[in-house]
Parts: sequence; C-alpha cells; structure tokens
Amino acid sequence: MSTVFFAVVSVWWFTIYFRGLTEGHENELFTIVYPFISLFGGVVGLFMAKRWGGYKSILGRAIGAFSLGLLGQAFGQASYNFYIVVLGVEVPYPSIGDFGFFSTGIFYAYGLIQLMKAVGAKFSLKSYGGKAIAIVIPVLWAFFSYWFFLRGYVFDWSNPVVVVLDLISPIIDGAYLSLAILAFILSKRWLGGLMKWPMLLLLAAIVSEAITDFTFIYQVSREQWYIGGINDYMYLITYTLMTLALIQLGYAFSKLTDKNS
Repeated sequence: MSTVFFAVVSVWWFTIYFRGLTEGHENELFTIVYPFISLFGGVVGLFMAKRWGGYKSILGRAIGAFSLGLLGQAFGQASYNFYIVVLGVEVPYPSIGDFGFFSTGIFYAYGLIQLMKAVGAKFSLKSYGGKAIAIVIPVLWAFFSYWFFLRGYVFDWSNPVVVVLDLISPIIDGAYLSLAILAFILSKRWLGGLMKWPMLLLLAAIVSEAITDFTFIYQVSREQWYIGGINDYMYLITYTLMTLALIQLGYAFSKLTDKNS
C-alpha cells in the first residue's frame, strides 16, 4: 500500500515539477496529500509496538518511538499546511509545526537506542569504535552543514528562534545519524542477514531525514523554498522509507521469534 501510494504521488509530483508550478492550488493539494504516508506509517507502527508489548518491552518502545517520530512529522506538516493554505503565510518558519518536526529527532534517537538493546547489541560506547562513531560522525555532519549552510548566512537576531533552530538542527541530525549507523553495524554483527534489509531501510530513512531537514533550512535561508517543491518531495521519500522500515522491522522480528520458538 505504501509503495503504491508513493508511486502514484511521485508521478503526480513530477508532472507538477516539469510544468514549472511553484504555487497554486495543485501545489497546495500535493502538500496536503503526501504527508498521509507519515500518518499511515505512524499509526501502523503504534499497532505494531502494541503487539510487541508496547512500552513494557524494548522492541515495543523502539518501534513506538519511530512511530511517534513519524506522527511528529505528520503534525508538523498539518500545521504548516494550515498556516500556508488557510492563513496565507508563505513560509511558516518557525511556527508551532516545528515542535512536531523537532520532536522527531528526539524520538528517533530514543528509538535507535532501544533498538540497539533489542537486537542484543554488546557493542559498548566505551570502546574506541563506539566512541569514534558516536563523536566523529555528529561533528563531521555539523561541520559539513555549517560549512555549506553558513556561507552567506545572515544572523538575524531580531528573530532568535530561527537562528537557534538553524544552528541546533544539524547537531541533532548528526546525533541520530550516528546512532543509526551504530544500530546498523550492531544488528549486522549480531543478527546476520535477518536484519539486513530492515536496518538498511531504517538507515536510509534516517540519512534521508537529515539531508531533507538540511535542505529545508538551506532553501528557506536563501528564499528558495516553495510549497510543493523538491524539498516536499524529499520528505515524501523520507516518510516512505521510514514506513517501510517499520513494517520490515516487525516482519524480521516475527521471523526471529518463530525461529527461536
């Protein structure tokens, strides 16, 4: 279902893009429709989390956290659409919707930590390898983001919330990106091929989220962002990847449970 939705909405977006539409009712309708994949993935994920014991189990907490991260995105998108379509605000940044977007990073980080516990990872952050991944990757990501993003950036302290969000976002993205890489390495080491595709999808979703968030901030700061543009399509890709990752995670752990029973 999610892949069919992605395919249909993708074809629609490409028709918008190649017609050169940067505003209007069709662009607005696209931004209303495509976030439904994040709502779908979040709701499905919560049902899966409940199946695995909910908050009482490590796996339930992991899947539940990823689901809440998707629902945070759905809330952010709904809020942005309200500002843009109903109130006529061209770029509602920052706004209440950014609380939803900001919460995603926190939920994803928590979910990744729980997932590493769920796969039985025995790789300690006290080891040199763990420290390298946990420290170097966020630093490199932040350095790349600031080097690329801050060139020509104007610090407008008349709106300090924007400046703070712009500066903190790369750090948060780098933090959960490093956790995603750690989780992928650990699951591969301890569970072999069973977790390969679910974790690869999860890693792809996390990387896509970080790149998409960066693109949003970059485009807004340079007044290049518009409704229904390339950044919105990037979010469609990100939400689809995370939805598929959640479904595959549930399937993989079901296989693992059947195998061990």
